Amino acid sequence: MNSCQEMADHFYSVILTLLDEYLPIIPQCIYSSDTPWVTPQFRWLVKRRQRAFLSGQTSLYRKLHNQTNCLATSLRKQYFQRKINSLHSVDPHSWWSKIKQFLHPSDPNPYCSL
Repeated sequence: MNSCQEMADHFYSVILTLLDEYLPIIPQCIYSSDTPWVTPQFRWLVKRRQRAFLSGQTSLYRKLHNQTNCLATSLRKQYFQRKINSLHSVDPHSWWSKIKQFLHPSDPNPYCSL
């Protein structure tokens, strides 16, 4: 390697090769309609539950339905716990504004009357 350009090209080819081998890009689908606590594991469990329902496997469907509900409850709980824990380090004004955002979303349902 005689020139700086050759050394830089070699460096980048080695780095990119190692990145592709040890840190591969894994495609992941994220839908805009998903709630923030939905994970790929939860989505996979819902797909299994729906396949069991459509194929008429009632006992498997019931089992997966219970697992899905338990996982949804725990994921929701963990999500809000993380959100609340992150608020402990901010000032009271920010804390209350974030709590209001949790309790009263900015997109209220126009069909609900209070």
